[in-house]
Amino acid sequence: MQLLSLDIRKTKALLIGVSDYQFLPPISPALGNIEDLTAILTDNDILGLPAENIIQVINKRNDEIFDAIVEFLENSDNAIIETLLFYYVGHGIREKTSKKLYLTGINTKNSTITTSAILYNDIKDAIGNSQLQKRIVILDACHSGLATQGENPDVYTEPELDIKGTFVLASSSDSEKSFFDTGGRNTFFTAEIVKLLKNGLVEQKPVISLDDMYFFVKKNLKQSTPRRNTNLDTHDFYLFHNCQYDTGKILEHEADLLFEQLEYENARLKYLEAFWKRQTDELKHKIEECENYIDIKKKILRKEQEVLRLKEETEKAEREQLQLQKLKEEQDIQKRLQETENEKKADEERLRKKKLKEKQAADLKRIQELERAKIEENERIENEKRIKLEEEQQLKKIREKDDADRLRQQRIEKEQAANLKLKQDFKPLKSGKTLKKKIFLLILMTSIVIIAIVYFSSKGPSANEIRQHMIADSIRKADSVAVVQAEQQRIADSIGKARSVNSQSDSVSRVWMKNNATLPVKLIKKQPKKKKQR
Repeated sequence: MQLLSLDIRKTKALLIGVSDYQFLPPISPALGNIEDLTAILTDNDILGLPAENIIQVINKRNDEIFDAIVEFLENSDNAIIETLLFYYVGHGIREKTSKKLYLTGINTKNSTITTSAILYNDIKDAIGNSQLQKRIVILDACHSGLATQGENPDVYTEPELDIKGTFVLASSSDSEKSFFDTGGRNTFFTAEIVKLLKNGLVEQKPVISLDDMYFFVKKNLKQSTPRRNTNLDTHDFYLFHNCQYDTGKILEHEADLLFEQLEYENARLKYLEAFWKRQTDELKHKIEECENYIDIKKKILRKEQEVLRLKEETEKAEREQLQLQKLKEEQDIQKRLQETENEKKADEERLRKKKLKEKQAADLKRIQELERAKIEENERIENEKRIKLEEEQQLKKIREKDDADRLRQQRIEKEQAANLKLKQDFKPLKSGKTLKKKIFLLILMTSIVIIAIVYFSSKGPSANEIRQHMIADSIRKADSVAVVQAEQQRIADSIGKARSVNSQSDSVSRVWMKNNATLPVKLIKKQPKKKKQR
C-alpha cells in the first residue's frame, strides 16, 4: 500500500468542540463531530491513530481551551511529535474594527469578545513557535476564512501563512457563516469530511491527499464557501487511506513491484495475500510463476553453492601449493642470506686490514711532516732572530742619525732665535750708520748658519730620508708587537741622549751670544767698510 505523508507513531490530534454556551446559541451537532472524527482517526482502514494520541477538549471556557493548547505544545512527552491534527468546532466571531477572528468558549459574550474569547492569532503563534514540523488545522466556525488570510485582511486570493509547514482548511469565507441542522448528527462542513473519509473516493487511488479533501468539500458543500491556505505540497500530502480502493489490487501492485525487483519469496507472499481477497486466475498464475522462479532460483543457488565448494577446494589446493613453494623459496633465501653474510664478513675483514695499513702509513707520514715542520720552525726562529738583530742595528743607526739631525736642527733654531734677539736689541737705533751695522750683523749671522747647514748636510743623505727608509723596513720585517715596543723604547733613549747634547749646544750658543753682545759699539764703528763683492 502507498505510504501516508505522516508517521502514525509521531502524530497526535487535538479536537476542540463547544456545543453548550452560556450567552450564545448552542451548537448541538458539535459533540457528534468530535465523536465521528475520533472514530475515523482511530480506524485502521482510514488512518489508524492510537486512541491515546487523541486529546478532546469539550465545552470549556476560553481560558481553559487556550491553556489546554499551550499545555499540549509545551508537554515534554510530545517532544517527539512531528504532525498535529488541530480541529475546532464552535462559534466564530469577527471583530468589527480589526477584522480579527475570535474562537469562543462556553463563557464568551459578544460584548466582551476580547476577554471572553480566544484570538486565533494567539493560537496560530503558539502552534507556529512549537517544534512541530507539520500542522493540519481544520476550523468549523463562522468567519473562519479569516484564518486563511495571513497578516493582510484585504488579501483573499492565494494568501500566505506565516506558519511554516501548515495547512488551514476553513468552513466558510471571512464574511460567511457556517451552518448546521439542530437535529442533525454533524455540522454541514464536518459532515462532508466524515462522508469523504468513511466512504472514500470513487477514483482508484489508494490514499486521500489534502487537495482531495479540500476539493471534495468545496464541491459538495452548498451552504458556505470553504477556504484553505497552505505552504505544504497538498497535492501529494497524503493524510488518509481511500476506503473505496481495492485492497487486493494494492497488494497485487506491491507484489508486482517485488517481482520486478527479483524478490520472488516476498512477491509470492503478497500474491497469496491478494489471492485471499481476490481469487482470480491471473493471481493464481502469478503465484505459480513465482514458485517456478523460486525453484529455478533454488537450483541456481545449489549450482552456485556447488561451484563455490569446488572453487574453495581449488583455492585450498592452490594455497597449499603456494605454501610449499613459499617454504622452498624461504629456504633458498635463507641459504643465500647466509652466503651473503659470510661474504660480507670476509669483505669487512679485508677492509679492516686495509684501513689498518692506511692508518699506519698515515701515522708515519704525519710523523715525518711533524719533524719537517719542527725543522722549518727552528729555521724560521733563527731567521727571525737574525732579522731582528739586523733591524736592531739599522734602528740603532737610524736613532743615531736622528739624534744628529735633531741636534743640528736645534742648533739652527737657537741660532735663529739669537739672531732675532740681537735684531731686537739693536732695533732702537735711528741713524743710517746704525742701520747699516745692524744689517751687517744680520748678514754675518745668516752666513754662519748657512755654512753650518752646508757642512753637516755634506756628510751624506739626510737623516729624515734614512729614518723613513729604516722605519719602513722595520715595519715590514717586524713579527710581533714586542719588537716594535722594544724599538720604541730604544728610540726614546736616543731622544733623551739627543736632548742632553742639545742642552750642551745651547750653553755654547749662549756663551757666544754673550761674548758678541759685550763687544763695544766704538769697536764696531772703527771697523773699515768692506766692499760688496759678489
